[in-house]
Amino acid sequence: MPVLAGAITMLLFDCHFGTSFFNASGGGDPVMYQHILWFFGHPEVYIMILPAFGIISQVIPALSRKPLFGCTTRWTMPWRRILSFMAWALHMFATGMHVIGQLFFMHASMLSTVSSVSASTTPRTATGGPT
Repeated sequence: MPVLAGAITMLLFDCHFGTSFFNASGGGDPVMYQHILWFFGHPEVYIMILPAFGIISQVIPALSRKPLFGCTTRWTMPWRRILSFMAWALHMFATGMHVIGQLFFMHASMLSTVSSVSASTTPRTATGGPT
């Protein structure tokens, strides 16, 4: 929440006290608001879905009476949290970001997808995983 509080404070200062954090005519950077918003909002989405992934990864193997197919979630969930903090700018592809920045966030997004393989391993456990 400190990131969101900082963005709101800077926005209020822009509106009421004449600062120019996000106002380009005053030397500010309007894209910075988008960076701050996604830095807060992108990990929040992953944090909200993690309990559901954990519950599903425990319930499906218990009901199917089989061990979890593939990698265990105890290793993928911490990686997913770390990578979600590094991939916030994947939603900002139209802002004119430098190519090196685009490549960094593209690779962080792809690694986040690889770490979310646990979402596809639980159905495999129920249908034909190891016995």
